[in-house]
Amino acid sequence: MQIITAGERLKCILTMKLLILFTVITCLQASARSYGQTVSLSLQNAPLEKAFKEIKRQTGYSFVYTRAQLKNTSPITYQVTNGTLKDALEQCFRNQPLSFVIEDKYIVVQTKTIPTQTSVAVTDPIDITGRVVNESGEPLEGVTITAKKSGKMTITNARGEFSLKDVYDDDALIFTSVGYVTKEITVNKENYILVRLNIAVGNLDETIIIAYGKTTRRYSTGNVTSIKSDEISRQPVSDPINILGGKVPGLQIIQNSGVPGSLITVRLRGRNSIANGNEPLYIIDGIPFPSTTLSGSFGGGASIASSPFNNLSPADIESIEILKDADATSIYGSRGANGVILITTKKGKQGKLKANVRMYAGFGKVSDKMQLLNTREYIAMRKEAFVNDGTAPTVANARDLLLWDTTRYTNWQAVLIGNTSQVIDVNANISGGSEQTQFLFSTGYRKETTVFPGDFGLQMY
Repeated sequence: MQIITAGERLKCILTMKLLILFTVITCLQASARSYGQTVSLSLQNAPLEKAFKEIKRQTGYSFVYTRAQLKNTSPITYQVTNGTLKDALEQCFRNQPLSFVIEDKYIVVQTKTIPTQTSVAVTDPIDITGRVVNESGEPLEGVTITAKKSGKMTITNARGEFSLKDVYDDDALIFTSVGYVTKEITVNKENYILVRLNIAVGNLDETIIIAYGKTTRRYSTGNVTSIKSDEISRQPVSDPINILGGKVPGLQIIQNSGVPGSLITVRLRGRNSIANGNEPLYIIDGIPFPSTTLSGSFGGGASIASSPFNNLSPADIESIEILKDADATSIYGSRGANGVILITTKKGKQGKLKANVRMYAGFGKVSDKMQLLNTREYIAMRKEAFVNDGTAPTVANARDLLLWDTTRYTNWQAVLIGNTSQVIDVNANISGGSEQTQFLFSTGYRKETTVFPGDFGLQMY
């Protein structure tokens, strides 16, 4: 039997008390970790978002909010040196239509709601917990959950779990995360919700035409831009080359005239030659196509070159691919040094007989004209100039005042570009076929006038 002396007993009691005190201090530090950091702010009529950025820089806590939440907030005037995070947040959110909740290393901004009498009578707030997983059942961290009616927000933790308090029982929760399809789920008085988010599938597996066959964006190693028929058919233009404007990096489209159907200058990555041409190579269904018109005149007797692509209806095009660099020169050699534009037309498909009709009409006017003086205002300005100069108008220096008709006025902008242009486009096709033979027949009509006086319109069958 071991005998414990009074001194040893006292020593054991002191050791146990020190262990208990150390444990309490550790728990207090863990519980107050989010509020124990110090913050120094000096804000004078500053937006609330500026305070968020400064607090994040000093503490490392990230804010979760939307731009719409900050729309009705007021500027902040607040100064503090080595204040606690909790006090700083309370001062920033004071008299604001927002509140905050701290979740791990995130500060979730929530919209304050003032329930109306109707909403209180119809719906009761409930607390919701749940879990968000991917298609394989693995938890998703950092998913943003927003209550549609109340505007309350939270995010999932490392286990994919979340919780929202005081949510209307008929509210809807919106789940958003980068790389996943946004999902909306109605609460329906459910206290626990399990959500499965699907991966957002892009267009990496979309087929594109290249010089030596077909591939997909996922496996393409070159510089290829592809425009599909869905986007082409939405453009109200007569020349399919006009569709490329603003859609291909490094491609410049310049229409040589405002007349519809006029020749277009195309430059891919600027001018590459001084004397040997800068036009890209055009290939339509595997056949080289000229980039200049065979005729030097245009409808109405005007000597304006027309585009050879007016004979190709945008409704008949399946896709347009623009090849650059090695993709252009791998097959076409030096002729593709200025780039290659591949145009693939639609073809018949196996199946039942199909008929499609596409028609649209529209009009256009010059919307922004220059503000010019009329004759009366011009005469007044000229007379005032002679008075200011102290000179009398004579036939030699003021023929417009003394010899010309000062009551006549012609608005040349209205005469030259004041008309209303009209466009009518009709396209119809019929397609079908068996396993051995497929066919597609297409026909179309387009008529387009201009804002200029005279017969400069375009009419094609």
